[in-house]
Amino acid sequence: MLSKKVLIIIILLLSAALVTVYPGSPVKGWWSSFGNKDSLSCKWNDSVCEEFKQIAPLPVWWDEVDIGTVGISNYDELIDYWQSEKRCCSEQEIKFTNRQFFKAMYLEIIAHTDNPDIVVTAINSMDLTYLDYDFHPLTMFALKHYPGYEKPLHACANCKTGDTLASLLIDLRGYMARKNLNQEYIDLTEGFLQNRGSEMSDYYQAKVYLGLARSYKDSRQASKAIALLSSMPQTYAESPKSGSLASTLRSADILLKELLPEAGSNLNHQ
Repeated sequence: MLSKKVLIIIILLLSAALVTVYPGSPVKGWWSSFGNKDSLSCKWNDSVCEEFKQIAPLPVWWDEVDIGTVGISNYDELIDYWQSEKRCCSEQEIKFTNRQFFKAMYLEIIAHTDNPDIVVTAINSMDLTYLDYDFHPLTMFALKHYPGYEKPLHACANCKTGDTLASLLIDLRGYMARKNLNQEYIDLTEGFLQNRGSEMSDYYQAKVYLGLARSYKDSRQASKAIALLSSMPQTYAESPKSGSLASTLRSADILLKELLPEAGSNLNHQ
């Protein structure tokens, strides 16, 4: 009986010979990607990966950027890689590093579509400057395929499991408004708030509410916007009114005043 290791070696040698003798063989594409750190090949029958490649075409600068070997296999390794990347100090350095990070994350997504920690976190981190890239299809991809994603909390004391999805919704709002897709954004966001809203930290949840109110306003549903904005003080009555949450509530106050120019605001911040 041949051992499994010997069988694997024989298969690899036969594949290499087949490519040499029959250059048009379908094995050639598989063999050429074997061991290639920049492989764009999906796993066998991985329809999610194929869809990602379809909605996320390679940027024009792809071949100009070398990323070396990254080899991310879990959430912590992805965060470590993100934190290790230098993002200063000249414009040229920032451009190169951001493109390098984008390429690394793109390849890790292709290799790990079965790992939501890698796919969703990578997409939430990839929208950087100097990419010259339409990023929003990637955001929609993450929300479509991983709606139940739960952010790991071991490295973030004040986070909640729905914060990464909330961040994607926040990023998506401006794009959909520019495309006049306000009702589509409303439907999407209302669904996530209903199913995952309680799993968002106050800061992210309030930002999502504010974006939803703006979409109500832009789609001429002022009464819904007013009702939502008017409820926010009570929603966050017990939350610390400092930092980002305070800024979001001030923005909500301004928007409500625009909608009720005569009545003024009933948002009474503590």
